[in-house]
Amino acid sequence: MENWARFFAYATSMLVLGLAIIVFTENLIPFVTAPNWVGYVSLLGYGLIYLNLSYGMNRRFIRKKMKGYNLSYLLGFLLFLPPACWVYIKDVGLHEKRLLFLVVILFAVLLGSYFGIHSGIKKRRADLAAQSGTAK
Repeated sequence: MENWARFFAYATSMLVLGLAIIVFTENLIPFVTAPNWVGYVSLLGYGLIYLNLSYGMNRRFIRKKMKGYNLSYLLGFLLFLPPACWVYIKDVGLHEKRLLFLVVILFAVLLGSYFGIHSGIKKRRADLAAQSGTAK
């Protein structure tokens, strides 16, 4: 792979961002266990935050990468690792909903990676077409 330095930079930024989100919003995690609509909204909020981050970072990474799209899914998984470790190491109040919380975050991260890869490929093709003078 010719882009090891870029991959390392993106991988460390994904780990740091994933850890920063879970550390700064640790006090909001018990809202996920709320029995009414508050629990669903807070779970959806966490999912949207991780989906958006995964989408943006994978789109930026794949826009300059020529091949090896599966490596972007690894970047998404690296975004998932800090909250997964944090929830299991530290008692944050997610006793029976721990698995649901992690499944939602994992699904959001992988979905964001999928759409980020496809968006990055479209952007890269548009950039290459604009550089060659055959823009649509």
